Amino acid sequence: MATIEWRRGKRGRYAYLNWSGNDGQHRESLGAISEHEAETFRLAKELELRTGRRVLSSAPLVGVVAVAYLQWHADQYPDSHFRTKQIVNDHIVPKFEYVAADQLRVGQVERWGSDRAKIVAASTAAKEVRTLKAMLRWAVRSEFIDTNPIALAMPPQDVVSNPMHWYSMEELHALYAATPDPKWRAAWQLIANTGMRRGEAHKLPKEQAKDGVIRLVSNEGARTKSRKWREIPLSVNGQTALDALLEDNETDYVLPVVNVQAISNRCIKDAARAGVGGSIHSLRHSFGTHQALKGTPVRTLQVLMGHATITTTMKYMHVAETHLQQAIKGFEL
Repeated sequence: MATIEWRRGKRGRYAYLNWSGNDGQHRESLGAISEHEAETFRLAKELELRTGRRVLSSAPLVGVVAVAYLQWHADQYPDSHFRTKQIVNDHIVPKFEYVAADQLRVGQVERWGSDRAKIVAASTAAKEVRTLKAMLRWAVRSEFIDTNPIALAMPPQDVVSNPMHWYSMEELHALYAATPDPKWRAAWQLIANTGMRRGEAHKLPKEQAKDGVIRLVSNEGARTKSRKWREIPLSVNGQTALDALLEDNETDYVLPVVNVQAISNRCIKDAARAGVGGSIHSLRHSFGTHQALKGTPVRTLQVLMGHATITTTMKYMHVAETHLQQAIKGFEL
């Protein structure tokens, strides 16, 4: 006979499945699930006890998979790990921690995504669903489970489409002028002139910034997003910014050595002080946009920015096309 026992926990009521077999008494935590879900587990266990056939999953729980997945992800994707860890620990684990990894269902995950989209932006909820799907794909490759039960789950649709944020020349000058620390002023100028990602600039070794070129190498210590190395020739202003950063710099890195999130926070504060808004990624967008506006070929821009596919680069071409149309509008000879 199988029974359900309820206990109060930090996240609400927790269900425990109790049963007795030939090998004695057993208790298994089912987590903070609904009464309907708990009853389903109880009936499944009753069927197992009557028939001797395995009904409930023997796969590891999502919470167990999550720990292993984050360990792997930290090693493979150090630049994006902060956000992935946040999503897994703050949203995926609290919801699915005690569910067997192969017992997740498409409808269950899609409902979760829809519920999250009522609380946060749809794009954020969609990223959380995609992160869960990526974790389950990894679980299959790592032989935790045989198949991905939520491979067909659809993230919530984002009906809001906003253009990328980039800075005009006037806004860039305003940002530089409003940045009180000269080292960070030079950092913003270097990123704007090279299009580096935050993670690429964060611990850029001095040895990879010389001879008028920034060499971004994907290695064990710092991988690029595409996992491919690339070179970015320095413009005059880019070289000026680099020289300012290297002056009186006794570390092994180009930028001041701080936590990667601190770089984002500083840029947001300086941009707010300048009245231009945006974030550190706006500097990268500015590089791509101004390159497109001056007619840089799309393939060249793809290589400079380190995009894995040309589709990503094309969004900068659309900005350029819009400005070209505006330039011609009303133009008569």
